[in-house]
Amino acid sequence: MEIDDRTKKALFRFEVIAPLIPDGLSKEELEAERKRILQRVYAAPNGRQCQVAERTLRAWMSRYKKQGFVGLFDAARGTFGACRAISEDVLKEAISLRKFEPTLSVPQILDLLPHAAALQGESVEAISKATLNRHLNKRSARRSKPRQEAGKHQRREEQFANDMWQADTADGIWIRDPANPKRLKKTYFVSFIDDASRLVPHAQFYFDTQLPSLLDCFKKAMHKRGRPERLYADNAFIYHSTTMQLLCAELGIKPSFCTPKRPPGKGKIERHIRTCQEGFYKIAEHADIKTLDELNQFFLSWLTSKYHKCIHSELNKQTPIERWCADKERIKRVSPAQIRRGLMLRCERRVDRKTAIVRLDNLRYQASHVLAGEKVEVRFHFNDPCEIELWQRGKLVEVATPLVLRPDIDFKKYPGKTAEDEYVRGKAHETFRAYRAALAGKKQAEPSIQTPTGDQVGEQEFMALLAELLQRHFSQEEQESVANFFFRHAPFNRTAVRAGLTQLVEASGARLHPGRYCERLLEIMSKPRR
Repeated sequence: MEIDDRTKKALFRFEVIAPLIPDGLSKEELEAERKRILQRVYAAPNGRQCQVAERTLRAWMSRYKKQGFVGLFDAARGTFGACRAISEDVLKEAISLRKFEPTLSVPQILDLLPHAAALQGESVEAISKATLNRHLNKRSARRSKPRQEAGKHQRREEQFANDMWQADTADGIWIRDPANPKRLKKTYFVSFIDDASRLVPHAQFYFDTQLPSLLDCFKKAMHKRGRPERLYADNAFIYHSTTMQLLCAELGIKPSFCTPKRPPGKGKIERHIRTCQEGFYKIAEHADIKTLDELNQFFLSWLTSKYHKCIHSELNKQTPIERWCADKERIKRVSPAQIRRGLMLRCERRVDRKTAIVRLDNLRYQASHVLAGEKVEVRFHFNDPCEIELWQRGKLVEVATPLVLRPDIDFKKYPGKTAEDEYVRGKAHETFRAYRAALAGKKQAEPSIQTPTGDQVGEQEFMALLAELLQRHFSQEEQESVANFFFRHAPFNRTAVRAGLTQLVEASGARLHPGRYCERLLEIMSKPRR
């Protein structure tokens, strides 16, 4: 799932301040965490390596305390990322130098640029080092650094239960394929383990290691054992997914990852998987297990009756469940609603302009008519297609349900027109009347247009002639209709107008609306003479 730059920045800021969020930290611990954050080098969302200033850290913490995760968002600039301070020729030459010698630093590149033949002595003194470095990193021209030597490993353990969970996946056993019982299908094992107590919050077998399987296992683990302060995993894609990052940010969980190519960093989960492979896999393979549900039921029975109740060699003669219960008062619970909201996937969709329908994974959801044509953020649960949430500008707008096609139309769902909203063709309005009067005043200042010449009939004479033939006085609306007709189709010949109106009155009588006589008059006068 792709997210915008604002969300990436907010997740990055949450990652930076996450060590300062847990409750119960003393002032000395908070100060130590603050110093480590200020000294650490981070990989920013735009690809550059950076350190966080103390003033920036204070501002992020203040915004998070006031508004939570939402406070870490900021308005996106339309010109963000554009190369405005450096000309394209200079940037192209700098990229060429960096790729020719990847170890060159930015100051060295700035020293070499004035001597490049392609730039013809162009000045680079005003170019910022940080700006040039950012654009070089953005265009895949990063500086190569020498490989650091691996350090010595040190054993460590969290002080309290649920301070940190470790997560990992592994190959499972082979069982019958539900789609074809004659063939075998491989299962995969997804597990979480508590660092301090070695208790397994939840572990389960699946037919894949995709993101929905991980989220399902993580959800069940938090339902049973509460929320961890920190989640430690390897660098697999599913742990770095946007959904996992948003889930951790929503629930206040600090995500952390192993150093690449150093698997001993997550030795506890690796040893737990080995224990399951040696103690459970060998038995399950010969237990006549036919379905995935039977496999998971058997594993959970083994986990609760054997693994959790066996004395662990690293727990000072305690079982994992006894060690976890010792810190039971410190466990932070989360409601099912919080977990469900955090596990929602997100994507952007545009509501159909004509039908107000939202399409998602080959399903159609009916939105209200006010969202027709609007762009919305859709939030949905990965295994619950019963409803989706529609968000705009960070606020929940409505909940849409699946579209149900019916043979009839429920017109109650569509708002009818009121007397104020309905447009009536030709209905008079005070503002339009004043506008017409103003234009008419301007026309009176032009004798060549308003004053009739020769045999041409004027507006007042035309209206008086029509009133005389009909033998009645016109209302305000009738006068406006006749005046509108005259200004649209004038000039008229006086003799032709009198003859035409006389003919119409004799043929149709004097009871019709004056506008009808005007329309018929236009038809008579526009007929070609034979």
